[in-house]
Formats: sequence, C-alpha cells, structure tokens
Amino acid sequence: MQRQSRYLRQNWRTVPCTHFHAFSHCVWSLAWGLPPCIAGAANPVYFSTNGEYYQVIDTHVTWQTARDSAAAASYQGVPGRLATVNSQAENDFIVSIMTGVNDSYWVGGFQDHSAPDYSEPGGGWRWITNEPFTYTHWRPSPVEPSNFGGNEDFLEVIDSSQNGYWNDLASNSVLSGGYIIEYTPEPSSSLLLGIGVCAALLRRRWVARRTV
Repeated sequence: MQRQSRYLRQNWRTVPCTHFHAFSHCVWSLAWGLPPCIAGAANPVYFSTNGEYYQVIDTHVTWQTARDSAAAASYQGVPGRLATVNSQAENDFIVSIMTGVNDSYWVGGFQDHSAPDYSEPGGGWRWITNEPFTYTHWRPSPVEPSNFGGNEDFLEVIDSSQNGYWNDLASNSVLSGGYIIEYTPEPSSSLLLGIGVCAALLRRRWVARRTV
C-alpha cells in the first residue's frame, strides 16, 4: 500500500482514472479534498499564466458530445467548457498535460458556415466563447486546415509528436482521442472588494489633489 500511495502522490495530476491507483485516489479525494476525477480523465492542472485549470479526457466521442460533456463538468464549483487556445504558451501547456493515451484532442474551435468570412478551408473559424480567433497553430505539412472529405469543421490539437499543431476534422471522426476541458474561475468576492477599495482610495487621492 505504501508503494501505491507514493505512486499516486507523484502522478495524481496526469494518471487516468481508469488506472487502479487513480481509482483509489478518486475515492480518497472525497475525504481529503483532492481534485475529483471522472472515468477516462486526468485531474485538472493549473496554468499559472492565466489562472485557469485544464483537464484531459481520454474518450472517443464526437465534437458535439465533447462540447456538451465539457459544459456539464465542473471543478471546485467552476463550470467547464471545451478549451480555447489564445497563445503559443497556452497551446504548449495543453500539449504538455496530454496523457499519452491518445495523440489528439478536441478543443472549442469550429467553422461557422453562417459567418460572413466563411470559406473553405480556412474561413469562418470561431471559438465557442466568441473570443477572437486570432492565434492559430495549423499544421504546415500536410497543410491544414484542409477540409478533407468536405466536412471537416471542428478543431483538434495534436500532441508533441507533431509540435502541438492543429488539424480540422469531421465531428464524427474516430481519429480524435478525447477532449480538453477548461475551467475559468470567476474573481472572488474578496478580490472584487479589494479592487473596489483601491479604486476608492485612488479617487479620494485624486480629489484631494484637485482641491489643494
């Protein structure tokens, strides 16, 4: 048991819940407040650059099922969603937490056929959050997006074996091995209070200077 506990302590962030030791962790997490996990999932991992958590789910599903499952997930009371990728640093982080069980994962990018800039294969790409789709990391060879087969409207991120490049896929493709959930915590009430106090003090100082 001591050997299993040491293994768990060292690997709880990345080992899938299908592993026996991770299953034990799922049980103990209820008692000790460790991050919870679900079948086929690694535990959420914190990205200090943006203060958000990301979770790898290893299961072959359609993009729509991945989207809906991510939206139904929560961590520490924070609702999840399919990850959006807005920088090279964020892309690199997502690739770094991939478990190695599969080599590519759905994220929250899709091609909107009703968008004014829609064209094949590279126009009309959007994030599910409506964030600007500015940063991209499409695979250069073979060139992506390619719309191979005429219905590749959804985005996956490939692992480090292909430098974390992006690929467009059909929703029902079995090539994508899972999906990435992103959890974005809301600012705490204490933080908001602190910001309000600082703003009030700065305003008071500004008013005092004007009346001198």
